[in-house]
Amino acid sequence: MIKKAVVSAVCVFLAGCAVAPFDVSQSENLVKTAVVTQKKPSVAAVEVINAAPLPPKPSVSVFDAMSFPVTNDTRDTVTADLKKYFSDSTVIDPSSNEKLVVRLEKAESYWVMGAGQRVPFFGILAVGADEEFYLLLKATLEVEVEGKVVRSYTIDKKISLPDGKNATAAAIHESYQRLIALYRTSFYSELDSTFTTRYL
Repeated sequence: MIKKAVVSAVCVFLAGCAVAPFDVSQSENLVKTAVVTQKKPSVAAVEVINAAPLPPKPSVSVFDAMSFPVTNDTRDTVTADLKKYFSDSTVIDPSSNEKLVVRLEKAESYWVMGAGQRVPFFGILAVGADEEFYLLLKATLEVEVEGKVVRSYTIDKKISLPDGKNATAAAIHESYQRLIALYRTSFYSELDSTFTTRYL
């Protein structure tokens, strides 16, 4: 099982094998706002720009833990979520002089393989153990008036799932679904209070 997980990860992310996109639609309903309709801010337009690069390939180390990218689709998932969130939390008013520009700069998801998992005897003992999955997320949100930035806010977060599983491809898929659900649960409620109701 250990060998299968390593081969799968290396095949997908180092050799470029094709895989089907991970399905994270189960938690799409968690992308929501608590801003009530009467208090939704008005803007002339909302532009969400996906400027996030693909995650870097892992550097192989015998003695250290390795972080493997889960999927290249994370940036597209977060971009779609941001569009949905601001569609629900703002009101488009052509008479407004403010435009919101959201620039996604990083959206990378990883799963961790401990050094012990790559040592045959200790790796056998580690099968089924909890491993960290995490999402690195960075975005800049700018309020523009006549093309000039008048207010800006930067998000730079690491969202961690400490009890993920990476023994099989199915386990990685299920853990990634849980990671995305965790990010969706916490991130957008926080955005309500830290940005939407304060900067718009």
